[in-house]
Amino acid sequence: MSSPLSRRRLLAVGSTGTTFALTGRLAADDDDVDADDDTGEETGDDAGDETESNGEATVAVAANVDEEDFAELQEEIMAKVEEGEIDQVEAQAELEDAQLELIAESIDALEAHAEETDALTVTETEPELGLALVDGESAELIAALDLESVAALIPAAQFDEARDGP
Repeated sequence: MSSPLSRRRLLAVGSTGTTFALTGRLAADDDDVDADDDTGEETGDDAGDETESNGEATVAVAANVDEEDFAELQEEIMAKVEEGEIDQVEAQAELEDAQLELIAESIDALEAHAEETDALTVTETEPELGLALVDGESAELIAALDLESVAALIPAAQFDEARDGP
């Protein structure tokens, strides 16, 4: 089984590509506006798409776990193992529980941020997967990347795939 931290690192790298793809897609949509058309309405294939017409989108947000907090927890658990208080199996279980708690805290922080702004709505959460499904204005979704609790934005379809399994 691969380390959950490595999976998050992969999601973070993937989010960069997703963000560039989303930004590129939005720029391409701007090109669909006919410069000769005085109305400024979209004339391309995507004209009338709800996501583009109102500037809203749905994405999955990968929760960010503070690496220092996680490292501190690892050290505490390893100290217990070295002192003989717990064995490796118990240490692994404790580490997984602590990691889930840190992820839940990150998702809670995202939900609190969404409640503070009318531009975002957390519609579903999967703390075990480290994901939340979020609706909102495209600009606010991208701005959410600045939150400490957010590691990445990924396509909403991947939220469903992760939740439902292969």
